Amino acid sequence: MNRRLFLKTSAGLAGWLTVSRYSFGNGLRKIRKFSVTLPGLGPDGANELGNYLPVLLPDTTTFPGTDYYNIVASQFTQTLHPSIGETRFWGYADAKSSNQQYLGGVIVSKTGRPVKLRMANQLPSSHLLPIDTTSVEAGAEYVWHCHILEHEEHEMMHALVIV
Repeated sequence: MNRRLFLKTSAGLAGWLTVSRYSFGNGLRKIRKFSVTLPGLGPDGANELGNYLPVLLPDTTTFPGTDYYNIVASQFTQTLHPSIGETRFWGYADAKSSNQQYLGGVIVSKTGRPVKLRMANQLPSSHLLPIDTTSVEAGAEYVWHCHILEHEEHEMMHALVIV
């Protein structure tokens, strides 16, 4: 998608939201806030809708001395609020269990122990928004990171090489 198309699409969406704001906003006000607790870690942390953040379990035998995770990206649905119903998501899960929950699987890493990830893309080929398939190149370096800036100094930001 080029910049001009992006700006035209954004302007059109902003106009549509402005025109439809009255009816859309009134529908949202009928949703009771804070009626569902936040999900916790693991099945024991499930909220009243059964949602929780799955903790991914590493394979420690395939690459000895390394925590290896086989992760799949795919589409799934989940109910986040009883008044809204199911919502479609694109997210991550352990390839062995395919237990997909919003916010994906949590990886708990240990200082001094390497982590190796294998990610498989099982997402649908079409999407509401255009996807730039040229943005990921084999051999290119990207950065995986945590969104807490202090973590940069605690091994939470590293280069990722696409192979």
